[in-house]
Amino acid sequence: MQIRDCAPADLPAVINMLERKRDLLATFEPRLWKRAAGSAESTHSYLSGLLTADDNVFLVTDDGDRILGFLLATPIRVPPVYDAGPTAMIDDFEVAAPELWPTVGAALMTAARQRLAQRGIVQFMCISVQRDSGKLQMLADAGLSQHVAIFNGPT
Repeated sequence: MQIRDCAPADLPAVINMLERKRDLLATFEPRLWKRAAGSAESTHSYLSGLLTADDNVFLVTDDGDRILGFLLATPIRVPPVYDAGPTAMIDDFEVAAPELWPTVGAALMTAARQRLAQRGIVQFMCISVQRDSGKLQMLADAGLSQHVAIFNGPT
C-alpha cells in the first residue's frame, strides 16, 4: 500500500467512491443527501481546483492496481472568538470498502496528520456520518474525540 499525493488521473476513482457514498447517504436521509444531477461532473471540477491549491492535503492510497482510499484536508478559518490556532477540515475521506477503515483509513489519517503538522496546522476536524460505524471506530482508535452533533429536518 502506497500513500501519495492525489493526481488528476486519480480523480475518476475518487469520484466513483464519492458517488457510491452519496447513494448510500441518500438511504439514510433522502432530503439532505439527495444527489444532484451532474454531481460527478461538478465534483470533478471542484476537486480539480483543489488539486492545484498548495495549502490542501489531498492524499490517495493504492495497491498498485487501484485506488483504495483518499483523504482531502483543507485549511479553514476559525471564528475570531476562538483562539484555536491554524485548523483544517477533513470532509472528503473515503475508502473503497468498509472493511478498509482500520487499515487504509487509519494509514491515510496518520499520513494526513503528519502533513498537516508540517504545514503548521495544530488541529483538524474530521466529518463523518453517524451511521458510518467503521469510519467512526477508526477515528476513535486514532484518538479523536466526537464533539458535535448535527440534526436535520424539514421546515
